[in-house]
Amino acid sequence: MPPARKKKIDIIIKSEKVPGAPIPAMVVAEKFQSFQNILYVIGDFLEGKKYHTGGDFPNSVKDRFTLVVRDLKMGSVDANLGLADAQQGLPDQATLGEQAIGLTNEVVHIAQTEDDISAKIFERIPDEPRKFRLIQKLDHLWPDNRSPYSVRIGLGQSRPLHLLELMKLD
Repeated sequence: MPPARKKKIDIIIKSEKVPGAPIPAMVVAEKFQSFQNILYVIGDFLEGKKYHTGGDFPNSVKDRFTLVVRDLKMGSVDANLGLADAQQGLPDQATLGEQAIGLTNEVVHIAQTEDDISAKIFERIPDEPRKFRLIQKLDHLWPDNRSPYSVRIGLGQSRPLHLLELMKLD
């Protein structure tokens, strides 16, 4: 993946009933917050922090993995996001931010395509409490089958992944 794409995050929310219809701010906020929390959980894991059951994420995680809006198109919502921390790495090594985006991409693809989501995520994040927290946040990111909105997520890819109805997450 070219360096510029490793840091690119796209979230597209569209009305399925009325093309181009405005998206309620609550829907946008919920999806952005869910995605931000997924990135924090993964960033916390990559930093090697012990899992904490309560409170906020450590400042180092928030400093490195907080999302910022780089570009926003209105009507439906088409947002290009990036990390607040402009991390620099060696040419052949991904920064923690790039690693987090890559691992988030893997987790989102697992949730979209695999039958045993829990086991597959555990292969990537071998930490039981974090795995459950990720699954919970993924569940909030996905639209349910009654939602009038579609959600697409692009994590370092040219074509965002259309989040289809998420399987039951046990």
